[in-house]
Amino acid sequence: MQPVSAGAAQKKEQKIDGRHARAARTHHAIVSALLDLADEGELAPTAQAVATRAKVALRSIRQHFPTREELFVAAAEEHARRVAQTKPVEIPAATSRADRIQRFLTSRVRQLEASSALRRAAALVEPKSPTVRQAMRSLGKSRRREVEIVFQPEIAALERAEREALVDALDIATTGKTWDALRHDMALSQSAAANVLRVMVTSLLG
Repeated sequence: MQPVSAGAAQKKEQKIDGRHARAARTHHAIVSALLDLADEGELAPTAQAVATRAKVALRSIRQHFPTREELFVAAAEEHARRVAQTKPVEIPAATSRADRIQRFLTSRVRQLEASSALRRAAALVEPKSPTVRQAMRSLGKSRRREVEIVFQPEIAALERAEREALVDALDIATTGKTWDALRHDMALSQSAAANVLRVMVTSLLG
């Protein structure tokens, strides 16, 4: 067997790296296409629709995502990554309650509006997909934690049972399902829905 020259080995490595880079670009294009279609109202797009938007061959969808569940999991993970890159709301402890509520809701409304399409798309597959359900729950847990941090002064002043009840109430009042009910079931504008959240949060905090 003839030894492989350093130049040949380098070319082979570059070829492999090139394939990996193309595969990564295709993977990202497919996931982004699904998210874009969901944003436009196509909550259950066909594989062909996703392929067309991503500008890839239909077979690429099946190669990268053998099942529909895997595609939705990847979309949920991509959305979580985008949310994680968004600068979290930072509110000094000395900030007044009214100001904390306003600043918290400004950030929360932006998050909920941006993830609305993904939530509704995921809802179509969640009943049959524990993986998708878990991915969406992880997003919910991070948002609940933000509630606990922002309103820690009010929460800490209560007994344990009351603390847990207040966190639960604040969490459900500002969760994606509540936002979607206001925006889609009740057909409220974004500003009107945000005002409903403000009333609920303000009332809960007393």
